[in-house]
Amino acid sequence: MTKNFYADAYDKLGDLNRRVERLETAAKDVPTRRTLVYNRGYLFAENGKAERTAYFYSLSETDAACAARFSFPVGLTAIVRFYSGGTLVAERYFTLSEAATEFSFTAKKGVNALRTEITLQGYVTEPDEPYKVDAYLEISGILDGKLTEERLTVIENGVLGVKSDDAFSVLRVVGTELKGVATFSGFTEFDMTKLGDGYVAAARDGNKDCYLLFYEPDFTEYRRAYFGNGYTKLAVRIVSAWPVVYAIKGNTLAEINFSDLTPIERMTGIRGRDVRYFNAYDSEYLAVTDLLGNVFCYRMRKDAPTNIRRVFALGKLKNLYVPYSGEFTVAFSEGGKVYKRTVSDVCVLGEKEFVADGKQIVVTGNVTAVLKDDGTVVIVS
Repeated sequence: MTKNFYADAYDKLGDLNRRVERLETAAKDVPTRRTLVYNRGYLFAENGKAERTAYFYSLSETDAACAARFSFPVGLTAIVRFYSGGTLVAERYFTLSEAATEFSFTAKKGVNALRTEITLQGYVTEPDEPYKVDAYLEISGILDGKLTEERLTVIENGVLGVKSDDAFSVLRVVGTELKGVATFSGFTEFDMTKLGDGYVAAARDGNKDCYLLFYEPDFTEYRRAYFGNGYTKLAVRIVSAWPVVYAIKGNTLAEINFSDLTPIERMTGIRGRDVRYFNAYDSEYLAVTDLLGNVFCYRMRKDAPTNIRRVFALGKLKNLYVPYSGEFTVAFSEGGKVYKRTVSDVCVLGEKEFVADGKQIVVTGNVTAVLKDDGTVVIVS
């Protein structure tokens, strides 16, 4: 009797432990809700319209919530439509310059795209400077993370580019102010530089197709050339009056030259997950972030696409920028602040110097601009 009692108790205890383990495992498997923040960015309306798409990844099909805030030009009204997967999920009409709304929608498992389409009403003629609108989003649900990022670039002396979600906006430095020029929407990757009297950009759209886009001096597109859909990060450079695109294909850096707009791909063998290009004082630099997050900066001869002079291992630096100066200097972000360090030819990094609060700086002429944590750009010197 006693033996059976203890045996039964032992079996019950074992069953209880197994049930607790199953519950603990189930609790661990229950995904937690999180909120993804999409800063207001820079959107300039063309013909009264502006749009922006927030890309994110969902771990499962889930009911998602969006809280949105907007800022419109005073005196204008606006209609805002939200599309998830191409389906209209919400429509709002605003009469105030500062407005907010909330709505719910269904996010599918995998990649999602929530597109915000803004139509301004109440103006008679197009202004000399395009109307600026702000769109701040908070998306909540069983989500993994954002698929796009914010970035500040120098297009040419006195002209900056701001990448936010799938929109790329151009700002012109006028004295100590930044003036809006244009916004190009629908591109998950976009890098632009000066070409002759106009501009050229390497871009990747929401369908993963990649193009060279050619623009007039007023940023009107006049030509595009398709060069594939197997590339992720893009950087464009001009060599002997022709664009060269550096792109990540798989986990390897590709160099794409163009002859009469025909792309010629060369795989470099350099492993990486991101690439940036910088035109500095005495050289040009190609910065490649490897699969572990380490940055390698390749010093290249000007006007030579593949002639690498020296490689600098810079470690894990976020939001790298190489200023146009008389010495090799790198700027980077750390803990919500931007610092700079000089780098010697034997890759010895100098003392870290504080520059400004924010996530990234660029230098154009005598002006230093900072991308702040809220997505705005300010001139600090």
